[in-house]
Amino acid sequence: IVMKKIRVISSKSELNSVISRDEGGCDGTKVTKGSVHSQCYHLLSIDLRDKTAVSKVVEDCSLDPTLPTLVLTECVLCYMPAQSSVHLISWASTTFPNSLFLNYEPCNMTDRFGSIMIENMRSRDCELPGILACPTLTDQEKRFTDLGYSNAKAIDMNEALRQLPAGDFQRIARLEFFDEHEILTQLLEHYCLSWAMQGHSGNICLDLAL
Repeated sequence: IVMKKIRVISSKSELNSVISRDEGGCDGTKVTKGSVHSQCYHLLSIDLRDKTAVSKVVEDCSLDPTLPTLVLTECVLCYMPAQSSVHLISWASTTFPNSLFLNYEPCNMTDRFGSIMIENMRSRDCELPGILACPTLTDQEKRFTDLGYSNAKAIDMNEALRQLPAGDFQRIARLEFFDEHEILTQLLEHYCLSWAMQGHSGNICLDLAL
């Protein structure tokens, strides 16, 4: 994925111009075989299970951990052993005192529908070692608060869909005709958004509303 992004950035002058200028107006972009670095942008791949490698990113990329920070994981934690997720979340809460951690992944996987989903993924050689680490929405929230975050909230994707503005919902519905609403409702019940936050920076919203 990182290599594909590097190729796209390298081939698009618009993207290059956005990330390649430092404060002095000079081209400060450094592109290696597996990474891109500039004063305002860093793209690289690391093994998130490796605590040393993850910690080294802050130093190597000259990040300021005191700034408001968004940590975004999309179907990441479920691919990691549960203990590796614990280490990653704990590291994030310790390293970034003013931060929001936003996570999207499967949930409610202990019922029949969830079991079928897991078996289907397994049949494609897709193992998810962390899929049952937080089986409920309450478990999702507790994982964050147990690991240092002051507030946490989790909702399934049905609830997320209900909270969308009516105009956005109608726009999405027009993209593709879909009449299997019962199946969609079941599917969305088995994915969730969870977010956790800490700190009091003015750029971080401590309101738990979506």
